[in-house]
Amino acid sequence: RHRFQPPPDAPAGPLRLPVPLRVIWGEADPVSPMQNARWMMEDLEGVDLVTIPGVGHFPQEEAPEETARLIVEWLL
Repeated sequence: RHRFQPPPDAPAGPLRLPVPLRVIWGEADPVSPMQNARWMMEDLEGVDLVTIPGVGHFPQEEAPEETARLIVEWLL
């Protein structure tokens, strides 16, 4: 289905991470498109996904101010 498949011996169902996680995804990412983000969110429980419109695979380089704002917002 996609590269976020868990290993064969992983427990069934979504993976619950022991710490909060925010994923920042560029909506225009040609390397790992939005569908991959949606699949990943199905496999991970309790993860906060935020997207940046018009940004590709490197949001920290393509939109550094917005990326920094989203990180600071998450940490505070």
